[in-house]
Amino acid sequence: MTRFLDGPAAGVVLTLTRSPRFLRVVQTPAGEWDALDQLADTPSAGEVVHAYERAGPASTYHLDYHDKQGRRRGLWGRSAGYRHVPAQPPAESLADTAAWRAWCWAAARTGVPAAEARQPLPAAVGPAEGGAS
Repeated sequence: MTRFLDGPAAGVVLTLTRSPRFLRVVQTPAGEWDALDQLADTPSAGEVVHAYERAGPASTYHLDYHDKQGRRRGLWGRSAGYRHVPAQPPAESLADTAAWRAWCWAAARTGVPAAEARQPLPAAVGPAEGGAS
């Protein structure tokens, strides 16, 4: 499970299959949250986009369960915590995938402003929570 620890998406938990260092998170006009975690994901018209940075290491989990018909199912996911980027990238970088990737590369090389002022990742976020491993 991916948790958003602060910013506009504080308290939101999403099931994602990737946990990149930087992640775009969108809020739909209806108020629903989603993350643009897949390489081909792009924001839709009307969505508000926010940049987040992973806070600490990510981990992988496997969920083994039975569906309503009794069939055994499973899925793989990523577990990570994310913090809102204090100095948000320009709107053009958030909306365009190529510009977003360029911003990510630059931020990874030079650092994100005010990153040192962030609090450490809470101990409750991780694979041990919820019994998944």
